[in-house]
Amino acid sequence: MLGLTMELAVEVVRMLAEPYYALHALSFLSYFIARHAATMASSAIFLQHLIYREIQSVLCLAVVLCLKFRKSQSIEALLADGLLYTKGVFVLLAMLLDRRLAAWYLLWFAVLFLLFQQPPYKGIGNVVCMTPLQLENHLSEGTASRCWLIEFRAVWSPPCTKASRIFVNLSTRYSSEDLYFGSVDIGRFPKAAELYGISLGVNQGELPTYILFEGGNEVSRLPISNDDGTKRGIGVLTEMSIAQHFELDRRLIFDLESKQTKK
Repeated sequence: MLGLTMELAVEVVRMLAEPYYALHALSFLSYFIARHAATMASSAIFLQHLIYREIQSVLCLAVVLCLKFRKSQSIEALLADGLLYTKGVFVLLAMLLDRRLAAWYLLWFAVLFLLFQQPPYKGIGNVVCMTPLQLENHLSEGTASRCWLIEFRAVWSPPCTKASRIFVNLSTRYSSEDLYFGSVDIGRFPKAAELYGISLGVNQGELPTYILFEGGNEVSRLPISNDDGTKRGIGVLTEMSIAQHFELDRRLIFDLESKQTKK
């Protein structure tokens, strides 16, 4: 229990060291300073009404976050949704204090959106970060039994940020002598996106794209390509959905059985 608490504390400190999260935290704290200044000369009736609205907002936000937590694919996804809804709550509460304060929050949150991006998960697990040329070398030099599951991503893509922890966790769980995990930032190499038939369009729903290579050849990908060349939506991206699509459990069991047979 103590170890889990310490790990959680370290994670929180690491996140607050990121400007994106630190500025959001300061923005939310500023509400309480503004609230104190605005209610010093307010009537008891207004203060009671404000407290009622605050409790109501917090309860609604808690219910929404609990529902999101059940469906969320990663901590990053939960944080992205949580920060969005929390900003909305603070703007609405600020309108009760002063419409100018609400307008200031809207402007400030717009600046945060334009200047700062949510940072992806920093852990690398067993994922090999590589360039497209390095990927080609790995695929051409690999044996027929060696597989590479590659995540094609872009640092500016919110879906890639939300899913950044998922691929790392999968690599930690399923890496073996016959299955390797790699990541290519096609945002930096758009020609690689064309080579592997991945659209960089924000509304295309193709980021991130996962491709399984075996013996240097593509054998499966997610999202799935239709016969007309379009892509089927991934839907809710989870560790389980990726593992099931690429049959990672079967591959891991097969690898373990092969090792036992050799012994």
